[in-house]
Amino acid sequence: MPFANFKMPEAALTKAQKEDLVHKTTQMFVDYFGEGVRPYTMVLIEEVADGGYG
Repeated sequence: MPFANFKMPEAALTKAQKEDLVHKTTQMFVDYFGEGVRPYTMVLIEEVADGGYG
């Protein structure tokens, strides 16, 4: 199962931007591995509280 994990500051992206990131990341995996991976691809977007990263 292809898996991508994005971590970013809280509220860095809108809901629409997150959806776009998920679709584009999924498409990238499909481009590399073929259409068969689409239903098994997982894209996780984690929002990190301000100051919770360095």
